[in-house]
Amino acid sequence: MLNAKIARNFAEAVFGRPDRNWITFGTTRFNTNRRGAFWFECSNSKGFVIDARALTEEQRTNINRYTTSHTAIRFFNPNQPRQSDGYLNPFTSRDNQLRSMENYEGYERAEFEVYALPATPQIQLGSGCYLACLPVVFANITVPGRFEHKEAFEVFKQDFKPTDATLRALGADKWLTPKTEPTPGFF
Repeated sequence: MLNAKIARNFAEAVFGRPDRNWITFGTTRFNTNRRGAFWFECSNSKGFVIDARALTEEQRTNINRYTTSHTAIRFFNPNQPRQSDGYLNPFTSRDNQLRSMENYEGYERAEFEVYALPATPQIQLGSGCYLACLPVVFANITVPGRFEHKEAFEVFKQDFKPTDATLRALGADKWLTPKTEPTPGFF
């Protein structure tokens, strides 16, 4: 399962690394209610980094309707279990990935899927939507005090325009306040 240190590296590649020349905020991690799911607030954006193994098949299928996961690689040496593993970050440039792979020649590889779901539109991820609402809506992953059900369902409804039947099936009625029509004769 993805750990916080590696997830931070993935998050900074997507959401922005702290600038060494200017004073910017660093990267902050907040706890979620699921192992393998992390919420980061970085210098340019914030959002989830989630190991796909932390989700059920149904949850992955629902999230994959709106975005795709990325393949990360863990390099390890089974003959030296105490030696640290290496990871190939799927969100860095191809040159960095190839350089990393050279360092782990002769190691065994294990591929796994990872999601980077920003709370702001990310053009490099091929989305103009707020993808961070997806794990809350489909997998009940929340960040207490930061990003919870009500906000996520409102974003999901606004960005993805689901049908009322879809919202009811997801249980959104307990989080969304219905629009009230003005009473006739009152303006």
